Amino acid sequence: MASLHYEILTDPAPLQVPVAGEERQGSVCIVVSNPTMDEVIWYSIEVRVPCGQADGDLTANPKTISARVERNTATKQGEEPIVAWDDNTGVLTVTARPNALFREAGSMALVLDGFPVSGAAGLVLLHVLERAANGARVQKNPVTLSLLKQLPKVPRNFRAKQSLVATGQDVVLQWDGPDTLVYRIQGPDGPPETVTPTPGATG
Repeated sequence: MASLHYEILTDPAPLQVPVAGEERQGSVCIVVSNPTMDEVIWYSIEVRVPCGQADGDLTANPKTISARVERNTATKQGEEPIVAWDDNTGVLTVTARPNALFREAGSMALVLDGFPVSGAAGLVLLHVLERAANGARVQKNPVTLSLLKQLPKVPRNFRAKQSLVATGQDVVLQWDGPDTLVYRIQGPDGPPETVTPTPGATG
């Protein structure tokens, strides 16, 4: 059992996978807290992020990830932990300063942002390894956190391909959205007409 408590949040929630060649960025925030009124002796927190294009991967481009600690009430001023992001292995390591304790009822947010979400919807598992003291020895406590990546469920960014067209010229409409929906367009006169979307545009 871990000595600290872990909660994961995403922005947006859930993360949106890209469609029609677009790029969708996301952020992940892991809130680490001490749920007790006792200080905790801790040494490091390691977060392993799956990278690639599979449905269980967070991003295919780990080099774009910006990692940092925010909202830190876990350590005293001058005892802020050391943050290291390895974009080759996809591992975030947060290391305590020598003799720094995780304060009672304290917390910190581990933030990963600036990355493009990988292109397949699915469940992503982040594996955490906490190193903390258990009596006189160092104990390694594994924790698994989960988040979802989903296809957009509603169309968005509805627009005309060209803002100005000549009289009699066709108007091409574009939007971003899943290809599993039935799309109908209704003008000011007449009944709705069903259209077959093509990647990036329809009309």
